[in-house]
Amino acid sequence: MNASAKSFAFCAVVMLGLYGCAKTPLAPAGDERSAREKLQKIEAEHQAVVAARDQFRQKSLSLEQEQARLTQDLETLKANSARELASLNDQLKTRSAERDTLQVQYDGFRKNIKELIGQAEASLPVSPTPLASTSAEGNVARN
Repeated sequence: MNASAKSFAFCAVVMLGLYGCAKTPLAPAGDERSAREKLQKIEAEHQAVVAARDQFRQKSLSLEQEQARLTQDLETLKANSARELASLNDQLKTRSAERDTLQVQYDGFRKNIKELIGQAEASLPVSPTPLASTSAEGNVARN
């Protein structure tokens, strides 16, 4: 093939391509109606999707507000519990110190009582008491 034949074949292919692209198919009346029905259906679906999106967006905003409120409540409760814990620890230390002080006082009191009892027993005269008289008094008291 020579160059003129190649150029003629190329031009023919290009012309047929342009003719095919420029030609618009004639749509039958049924296709136009079905296209309109599809468009209406798609528009209705779009409306439903937009409404659902708006509902979800509103629900998301309310959930975010609820989360912020709960987070704030949690922080408040944490602060309150920390203060209460510190107060209880202070009370525990105070009560422990009071208990220790009272324990020391009680031990001192017991020691003093033992000393006083020892002194009282030491100051008593030691006199032998007859066992028979004690048992006789016990029998008389029982009758």
